[in-house]
Amino acid sequence: MPLFTSTRVLDVEEPIRGGFVGTTFVASWQEDGKDLLARWSAPGAAPELVTPLGPRIVALAPSPAGAQVALAGIEASGERVELLVAALAPPSGLRLIQPSAGLVLEKEPRLLWSGGGRRLAFGGLLGTSADHVLTMVFDLSTSPPRTSVVFGRPAQWQGETLCVSLGEAFSAWDAEEDREVAWDGVLRFVAPDGAATVAVAPDGAVTIAAAGESARPLVSAPSSIAWLGPHHLATDDGRALDVLTRRADDVLPRRGRARLIALAERGTAGVFEQDGAYVWAT
Repeated sequence: MPLFTSTRVLDVEEPIRGGFVGTTFVASWQEDGKDLLARWSAPGAAPELVTPLGPRIVALAPSPAGAQVALAGIEASGERVELLVAALAPPSGLRLIQPSAGLVLEKEPRLLWSGGGRRLAFGGLLGTSADHVLTMVFDLSTSPPRTSVVFGRPAQWQGETLCVSLGEAFSAWDAEEDREVAWDGVLRFVAPDGAATVAVAPDGAVTIAAAGESARPLVSAPSSIAWLGPHHLATDDGRALDVLTRRADDVLPRRGRARLIALAERGTAGVFEQDGAYVWAT
């Protein structure tokens, strides 16, 4: 993608949670004490309000296929959580967790879709009588969705295997075979064309390896990583956004104080928080 042609999307004081549903950007934020969900069909387009939401939204994750968005919320009367999967055109939804289930949040929750969009992991949960952090996994290819419980916090899907962290220990759950498997704790981010991989080790070391080449360290240890198409990486250290080429040591000019909010499929567009505003880059 060109780096970058930017269009201002939204000016709000509250932080937003967003993601791309296909080529449409969807975001939730709070305004006048209410959580709103809106979508933008293109840069420069006016936001279309989808619906005011009842619970306070604490996590949002579009499905890889772009047909649905998962929303995790906390009911107004307490800390009990609910989880919805919504189609946006027309608005309709499937409630996967009711507040009456008694689950509470251990910390900021995380929603992770498997690569094909078949399964949704919802982590950062505690049962009312449990001492362990739980991740609930929903198989949305079945009706009703089949539910599995995995101990630990979700870190990443690698294929249909969910990698989880348990303090300083690591484990993984093979969803196809419903069994625990080994995981070395390394997060892997593969370029859209499959020709390069970024690896983040448990000690924080970050390396990049192109096909047929030895791994080389990245110039910085970012807090988040995303591929901007097959040849460029966005690395975010919480203060500024760097864009790197696949050579790993080529860094394009830093874009000031910026934070990655969401990327469209294959990195063809992105929304960033930059200098106090939210911009859509293509």
